[in-house]
Amino acid sequence: MKKNGVPESNIILMMYDDIAGNAMNPFPGQVFNKPTAAGVPGVDVYDGCVAEYTGKDVNRDVFLAVLTGDARGRKRVIQRRFNVSVSRARVSKTAPTLRERSER
Repeated sequence: MKKNGVPESNIILMMYDDIAGNAMNPFPGQVFNKPTAAGVPGVDVYDGCVAEYTGKDVNRDVFLAVLTGDARGRKRVIQRRFNVSVSRARVSKTAPTLRERSER
């Protein structure tokens, strides 16, 4: 999103964050989205990510609160404005990526 010009101040990242620090990850602190040929460096998709909501804070109730602007006891949420665009990507270690985009 940042590469497409979306300012970091407009991004609220939520991720369970159970891969980078997992004991089974051969590259601690890094996450690669696909294998590369020998000698070709991979892209660490975790690099530069600053998640505001991680672990148990990534759940239905918090997600809905962020979307609806309910800031009670929360970190940043989407402020109610006209022409707000919301992108959501769901990535699973065991299933293909599902991307949805909706606009208000």
